Amino acid sequence: MSIHNSIRVAMYGLEQIYIAVPPIGVGSPYSTGMGYGPKRKMTEKDNTTISAIGVLFTTGPDNTLLHVYHNKFAQIPLRPSLLAAYGVEQFELEEDTIGATSKWRNL
Repeated sequence: MSIHNSIRVAMYGLEQIYIAVPPIGVGSPYSTGMGYGPKRKMTEKDNTTISAIGVLFTTGPDNTLLHVYHNKFAQIPLRPSLLAAYGVEQFELEEDTIGATSKWRNL
């Protein structure tokens, strides 16, 4: 699992696929979409005071990088322009799509 996926799961929960099961003999089970399931830490009601999550990592002995993942439910969002001047890579979730889970996009 990539770091992007790990952060998304930590913030918004495990992805789950919704399956519809028709009556016996009427057809096969089928997917009705996707969403976020258990273990959500950031929702419309939970942890809205967290504006973003930062991840520090090194790519070598003299190179430390910071990635910032913005919380889509933040009551007071962190303005990306505050960190952009320092070359910090920042990510936000794409717009929600019915029946799918969002992926991170670079700001």
